[in-house]
Amino acid sequence: MKNGIFKQKKCLHMLKSIFFQMLFILSIFFNLNASDHISISKLSGSALTVNGFIKDEKGEGIPGVSVLEKGTNNGVISATDGSFKINVSSTLSILIFSSVGYLPQEIVINKKTSFDVFMKPDITTLNEVVVVGYGTQRKKDLTGSIAQVNMTDIIRPSTAGFDQMLQGRVAGVQISQTTGSPGGNVNILIRGVSSITGGNQPLFVIDGFPISESSSSDFSSYGGNLYTSGGIASNTASRFNPLNTINPSDIESIEVLKDASAT
Repeated sequence: MKNGIFKQKKCLHMLKSIFFQMLFILSIFFNLNASDHISISKLSGSALTVNGFIKDEKGEGIPGVSVLEKGTNNGVISATDGSFKINVSSTLSILIFSSVGYLPQEIVINKKTSFDVFMKPDITTLNEVVVVGYGTQRKKDLTGSIAQVNMTDIIRPSTAGFDQMLQGRVAGVQISQTTGSPGGNVNILIRGVSSITGGNQPLFVIDGFPISESSSSDFSSYGGNLYTSGGIASNTASRFNPLNTINPSDIESIEVLKDASAT
């Protein structure tokens, strides 16, 4: 009887030892997996700070260069001395550097945290000819503020005139229709109202020929009063806009001269 009890106790002791050994092994296994999982999550979610300088061929800093992480909306602009600092999501991210007058560049970070970028000038862009109303100039020779709109880049909307097609496409230009009639008068303001008593409408120059504001037409038979070809109507209820006689398909490009230096 005593031998049977002794054997039972011995078996229970062995089972307990095996059970605790298995628990110990399982705890080690789960700890290893947990540590591996944490390290992977930290690595995949880590952010890297990249900084450097953007320079031209002479080694001078270029301000206002756009630095964008490819495939994201994460971007910054270089400072006045050409320096930049950006936080990227991965050590293998690609940065896109772009600026007006320079060729865009794509650089793979490849775990680098600091580097210099040398931008090459875009000779083709600088040599493009821009119509400035009174003639033509190259882009690199321009000193004024001129916005250029190529009609090939505009999807033809259902508007009566080309002036309405510019709405929302040129910075600093406000275009509004004063009447609800098709082809009605359009009010155009460049950089806001510049005069209280004088005219604020722009001067239109078509192929070098200015459309004078003094050359007016009477469209009273159409329901309005005096309307000038420059876009100014003595009665804003005028239903006819002479600019609508120009076919938008015949227009190659439109240049908007915004400041006194450009005009």
